[in-house]
Amino acid sequence: MKTLEDRCNYQEDHNRRNNLRFSGIEEQRGGESWEQTAEMVKSVIASKMQIPDINIERAHRTGKPLIQGHRIIVVRFATFVDRELVMRNTNKLKNTNIYVNEDLCAASQALVKSQIPVMKKARSEGKLAYFRHTTLVIKEKNGTYNNVSKTSSATSTTTTTPATTSGNQASVTVFPTLPPPPTVQPTATTVPALPKPPADTLQTPLAGAKPKNLHVDKRNLRDRKKP
Repeated sequence: MKTLEDRCNYQEDHNRRNNLRFSGIEEQRGGESWEQTAEMVKSVIASKMQIPDINIERAHRTGKPLIQGHRIIVVRFATFVDRELVMRNTNKLKNTNIYVNEDLCAASQALVKSQIPVMKKARSEGKLAYFRHTTLVIKEKNGTYNNVSKTSSATSTTTTTPATTSGNQASVTVFPTLPPPPTVQPTATTVPALPKPPADTLQTPLAGAKPKNLHVDKRNLRDRKKP
């Protein structure tokens, strides 16, 4: 069951790979169209992140309207390159109330939420800590990176041993590599032989043979021969 859940979670995250979630962008009271929401996101990206030209496929707010505060905006970019460009420049929003996060499925969001205390502790110690998908990346003061991740389902409490690397951060598989589905071998189907019909139904009259029980009136034949 866990393997099936992991497959579903992986597929759902894969379908959202071009998405990002923006929180803190002011919402227009009385409603707004998705085109207006997209223009507001473009304005924030251009003015605060210095990315003047970005292609947004669609943007919409999630949930019901709030009495106070602003709803999160889910943005789908036209390409993964645009999405990554925005994600790499989120540090420029440091002194604002706007935050950008990856758009993950419910199980992956639970994994991220469970690691937030570790991230806060690392930041309080003066370390650089951030999430990459569901992996918490912590940069030590000596320049090395620790990748702390939880795998499998959201209810799992097993934490993998941090992998320390020098220089570039190591890649950590969030969901375990799943084995290919078993190959189903086709089975030969045996068709039962049909029963033979009774012997009498197979007999056919010979050519030129007179049919049985056929009465011939010989008197009529004699009358026809007379001139």
